[in-house]
Amino acid sequence: MFKRVVFGATLALFLIAMLALAFNAHPVKAQDDLLLEMEVDKTVITVGESIGITLTLINVGTDNITITYGPPFFDVGYCTFEGCFGWSDGKYFIQIVLEFTLKPGENYSETLQWDLYQYRDGKYYPPRLGTCYLMGFCPFSKTLIPPYVMVRVVEPKPLVLQPDKDIYLLDEAVNFTLTNISNETIHFGGWPFCEVYIWPSGELVAPEAIVYLAWSLDPGQSESWTWNSTETGLYVAKDIYGYDCTEFFKIRSTTVSATSDINGDGKVDIEDICTVAYAFGSYLGHSRWNPFTDTNRDYTINILDISRVAKDYGKTV
Repeated sequence: MFKRVVFGATLALFLIAMLALAFNAHPVKAQDDLLLEMEVDKTVITVGESIGITLTLINVGTDNITITYGPPFFDVGYCTFEGCFGWSDGKYFIQIVLEFTLKPGENYSETLQWDLYQYRDGKYYPPRLGTCYLMGFCPFSKTLIPPYVMVRVVEPKPLVLQPDKDIYLLDEAVNFTLTNISNETIHFGGWPFCEVYIWPSGELVAPEAIVYLAWSLDPGQSESWTWNSTETGLYVAKDIYGYDCTEFFKIRSTTVSATSDINGDGKVDIEDICTVAYAFGSYLGHSRWNPFTDTNRDYTINILDISRVAKDYGKTV
C-alpha cells in the first residue's frame, strides 16, 4: 500500500513538472489565495468521444485578486512517452492582454470540450487506449497546484442496443434493436441478444432461457427482439455477448408525467423529488448516477432536472 501511495505521489509531481515546462506557465500575483478545481462529466470515453472538463478558479483569500492574462484562461493537458499534449494545442487565440478581479469567495469557471486527440507535427492523432491523467491549469501561473483526474480511453463499441422508446405502458411491447456499427461482420451464438433486469436490484426478468443459435450481423445491419412487459418499474437491458451494451427504460401504468415520475408509480411526489435531489451533481459513471433522474438526457443531473420534477409535483392520473 505504501509503495502505491509513493508511486502515485511521484507520478503526480512528475506530470505537474512536465506540464509546467511543456505549456510555458507564468506567475500570477497572490497564488496562495487562489484555488483551482476541476471536474469531468465522464471518466470513461471511447476514441473520438469528447469529454466535458470544467475548471474553476476560486479566491479563497480575504482580499481582491486582480489577474492579468492572455487567452486561454484555462488549459488541460496530459503526458505520455510521446510527449505532453494540451487542449489548446493547434488552436489559435487572439493575442490580447485581459484583466479581471476576483473578490473574496468569488470564482470563475469554464467548461472545455476535448476528445484528447494529440496535436503533433501539424496533425491530430487519436489518444492511445488506457488511462490518462488529465491535469488542469491556468497558463498564466506556474505555482497553482493543478488538479488531476484519471480518464480511461476505450475502443468504440461495435454494437448499439436500443429500445424503441424510453417509457412504455404496462403490457405494451418493448422492442429492442441490436445494430452492428462496425466495419466487420460480427458472429453471435445465442438468442435473444439481450437480457432484461429490474433496476437497481439486478433481478433477471427476461428472457426465460437463452437458446443456442448461430447468427451474424453485417456492417450496418440490425436485428430486433420483442418483450412484453408485465410489471411497472425501472429496467435495464444488457447484451449477452459481453460488449457492455446497456440501455435503461421505464414501464408505467399511465402516461402522466413521462419524465418527472422518476419511480414510475403514476404520480410525481416527494419520493421523486428526493430521488433526483440525491443524484444532483452526478454524471454518467458517478457513484450517485441514476439514469432515470436525467430528465433531459444530457448525462448530468443538475438544476434543470430538479426544476422539471418540481414543476410536475403533485400531478397524478
